Amino acid sequence: MFLRNLSIFIIVIAGFFMPKSSYAQERKSTTFLEYVYGWNNTDYYCGQNPKNGGMGMFTLDHTTITKWGGVYGFVNFLFAPDGFYEAGYSNEKLDKTSGKYRLYSEVYPWVSLSGVTGRDFSFGPVADVSLDAQINLTNGSAAGLVGVGFTFKAPLKKDFLKVSAYWRKDNIKENSMQITAAFNLHVWPKAGFRIQGFVDLIPQVKNRAEFGGADLGTDFLSQVRFLFDVGRNSIFKNDSFSKLEIGCGIGMHFNKDLKKHKASSFVPQPCIRLSF
Repeated sequence: MFLRNLSIFIIVIAGFFMPKSSYAQERKSTTFLEYVYGWNNTDYYCGQNPKNGGMGMFTLDHTTITKWGGVYGFVNFLFAPDGFYEAGYSNEKLDKTSGKYRLYSEVYPWVSLSGVTGRDFSFGPVADVSLDAQINLTNGSAAGLVGVGFTFKAPLKKDFLKVSAYWRKDNIKENSMQITAAFNLHVWPKAGFRIQGFVDLIPQVKNRAEFGGADLGTDFLSQVRFLFDVGRNSIFKNDSFSKLEIGCGIGMHFNKDLKKHKASSFVPQPCIRLSF
């Protein structure tokens, strides 16, 4: 019931930000396609547990921002030549339902309090406060989150730094708090180098009893990309918005149960990304 109601809320909010609205001319949007490949993938909680450890991933990512808020979403298409093991627990049983492919998706709308009220909600290093929601969907699991977000003043206008505090409910873990930080920092603009990614932190959580009740302790999940824009002086020389980037990502996932089964993740992932 919770996830169904949250899904309805997200669909309504997403419709609120579609181009048909009267403020569409103020809308900013970006989309990217990315390919990464990593080795030593053993994360059975996130379903990134391919046989022999090798896994590729295509990502389609889109963000729309208006003065009222925005909608962010992505789809990950995961594939493993030798197939995946069953997700959710430590095992070496090939998953017959997903075969060599898995999908993971998130939809994340937010409403800017400054934008909808016309009042200034900035204070100290905080530029804006927002009401946030999120749905995470993958093979066999789903999570819904609602909370509040704080967008921080960044060194450069094109930089982004936000921290959100959520109440989380899903069908595998017990109800819990979640802290999420998202960032996009242009650390060397002249060279086209930036660092982009997120960190999810659940301070204390257990699996539901029907999924074994494992104590995960603090659950830490992160994906960081180190990206270099190789197209800025060539194919996109006259286009300041589009990017062709290469770089390396690092996927990380740590908790007590992963550590117990020696499956904690620290996975380098060479990548290529096209933004437009």
